[in-house]
Amino acid sequence: MPGTRPGPSATSTLGWKRCTRRSSSRRAGSFPDLAPIYRGHRGMRSFWEAMLAPWESFRLEVERIVEGDECAAVALRFRAQGKGSGVLPDLRQGHVLRFEDGRVVKASANASFEEALEAAGLRE
Repeated sequence: MPGTRPGPSATSTLGWKRCTRRSSSRRAGSFPDLAPIYRGHRGMRSFWEAMLAPWESFRLEVERIVEGDECAAVALRFRAQGKGSGVLPDLRQGHVLRFEDGRVVKASANASFEEALEAAGLRE
């Protein structure tokens, strides 16, 4: 059922175990060492390996979810501590998840939650 609900805090949230071989993930460009697109199970694994590599600690928090019939917009907060540097980034993004048969087939990162809502064709 479409709707809005607050999201729980979570260390990892996008449910990549729910992706398919056809799944793809487009990055927003916030992290320059990441490829712009990752595809399938191997791609998702490569993404997470590259994403986690520079961080001593890493946390994603789901702040909000707006659900549609076949998609959802997710507000995420990224916090980490850099290995060696100790840098403490605190970044918010919006992600669009598109589903088929209850599985993620496409994930797209956006610079903001508002951009994610617009890209998904959803409203709060």
